[in-house]
Amino acid sequence: MVRRAPVAVPELHPLVLVPLGLSAWVYYPVTRAFFFADDFVHLVDLENERTLVFLLKPFGGNAFLFRNLVFLASYRLFGVDPVAFQRTVFVTHLLNVALLFGVLRAMTGSAWLACLGAALWGMSPLGVDTLDWYSAFGHVLVGTAMLLVLRSVIHLDVAGDRIPARAAVTWFALLIVGSACYGPGIGAALVFPVVLILLLPAVWRQPGLRLAFLALPVVTLAFYFGQQYLFRQIGTLSVEEQVHQQAALSGFSAIPLFWVHLLLYSSAGTILGFFMPKEYPSLAAWIALSALVAGTGFLLWRGGARTRRYALGVAALWAGIYLMIAIGRGHIYALLNVAAARAATVGRYHYAGTIPLAILLCLVLREAGHLPGLRAAPRSVAVVLLLALALEGRHASGFRIDTRPYVHDYFLYTKQDLASQIAAAPRETPLYLENQKTPWPVLGVAIPERLVPGRAAVFLLTRSASKLEDRDVRFIERDPDVLDWYREEHPDTPLARLLVAPEETPASP
Repeated sequence: MVRRAPVAVPELHPLVLVPLGLSAWVYYPVTRAFFFADDFVHLVDLENERTLVFLLKPFGGNAFLFRNLVFLASYRLFGVDPVAFQRTVFVTHLLNVALLFGVLRAMTGSAWLACLGAALWGMSPLGVDTLDWYSAFGHVLVGTAMLLVLRSVIHLDVAGDRIPARAAVTWFALLIVGSACYGPGIGAALVFPVVLILLLPAVWRQPGLRLAFLALPVVTLAFYFGQQYLFRQIGTLSVEEQVHQQAALSGFSAIPLFWVHLLLYSSAGTILGFFMPKEYPSLAAWIALSALVAGTGFLLWRGGARTRRYALGVAALWAGIYLMIAIGRGHIYALLNVAAARAATVGRYHYAGTIPLAILLCLVLREAGHLPGLRAAPRSVAVVLLLALALEGRHASGFRIDTRPYVHDYFLYTKQDLASQIAAAPRETPLYLENQKTPWPVLGVAIPERLVPGRAAVFLLTRSASKLEDRDVRFIERDPDVLDWYREEHPDTPLARLLVAPEETPASP
C-alpha cells in the first residue's frame, strides 16, 4: 500500500489569538498617527497631478505602482483622514502576524513555536517606524505578498503534491506586485529562484516552472525600469529624484559595509526586541549575532534535510532583501557622510526583512528543543516565560509611538483659519491670502518647500481641485523659486493657479 505524504497542518488554531492580541496591544496607537513629510507630498500629488503621473512617479529611487494604487484607493475612500489610512496599516500588520503564524506552524509543526515567533515579530519595536508612517506602508505590503507566497510554498512542500500552474502564477504575480510596493520587494523577487528551489525542490522537476522562476529576476528588473521609462514619457523627474538616482548609481564601495550592518542590526533587534540597547553597535548586538550564527550552525549540523533546506532558504531571503536596501541606499549615505552603522538603524528598513529572520530563529529553537536536556521541558511553559520576558522589556523600555501632535495641530489650525478667512470675505471679489511656509516639523529635513507649498497645499487637500472654483482664492507666494517651479514645470495644475506673486495682487496685503 502506498503511503500518502502528510498534509499541511490547518492554520486555524486558537493560539493565533495570542500574537494577534499582543501585536494589537503594542501597535494600536499607530491608528492615531498623523500624516508626515512624504505623506503630504503624495497627497498633494494626488490632487495636483494626473492620476497616471502619480501612479508611475518614482520617489526616492523606488517605483511605487502598486503601493501608489493602494494610496490612491485610500484617498478616494477616506479623503484626508489619517485615522482611516492608519487603520488599514494596522489591520494589514495583524494579517501579516496571522500569516506568519501559519507559515511557522507549517514549517516547525509546533503551534507553540508559531505563537512565540509570530508574537515576537508582531510586537517587535523594529516595526514602529514602518507602521506609524503611511508612506512606509509599502514595506508592510511587501511583507504581505511575501508571506502569502511562503504560506503556499511551504504547504505544498509539506503535502508533497505536484505544483499546480495556477499556484505558481499566483506566486509570480505576488512577487511582482511586491517589487512595485517598495525596494525590499525587489530584493525578495531577485533572490526568490534560489529561495524557491531550497524551500520546494519539486519545482526543479517541473521544467516550465523552473524556467519561469529563473526568469523572475529579469522580469522584475524589466518591470522596474519599465515603470521608470513610462513615467518619463508623461512626466519629468524632479531635480531631487535625478540627484538621488545618480547618487545611488555613482559607486558601490559603500554597499558591503552597509549590508553587513543591516544584517547585524536586524538580527540583534529581532533577538533582543525591547532589550535592544539604544547605542549601536554594541556588545549586546554582537552577542546576539554570534548566537544566531552559532544556532544556525547547530541547526545545519543536527537538523534533518527539510529543516536545513528551510533554514538556507529563509537565510537567502533575509540576505537578499537587505542586499537590495544596501544597493539602493549605501552610496547615498556615504555621500551624505552618514556612517553605515548609523544608517542601518533607520527603522523603516526592518519590517519585511525581519520576517525570514524570525522564521530562522524559530527553526533554531525547534532544533534546540530536541536536545536531551530540553526535550522534556513543556513547550507551553517555555513560550509563556519568553513572552512574559518580552512584555517586561516592553514595559521597561519606555517604548512609545509618535502620533505627531504638532503636525495634527498645524494642519487642523490652518484648515480652520483658512475656512474662517474665506467665510468672512466678500464672495464678489478675489481673496488674496499669505501663503506662508510649511513648518519644517511637518515636512522633515529632506522635503523641499515647493512640494508642499504652505497654506495653499492645505487648502488644496481640504477643498478638492474639483471645487476650487467655488471661491476665487489666491495665495501670495513670496519665494520666487517655488512660484517659478509651478509656472514653468507644472503650469496646468491647481497649485500653479492658486499661487501668485506679490506684485500680481491688486493691493498690498
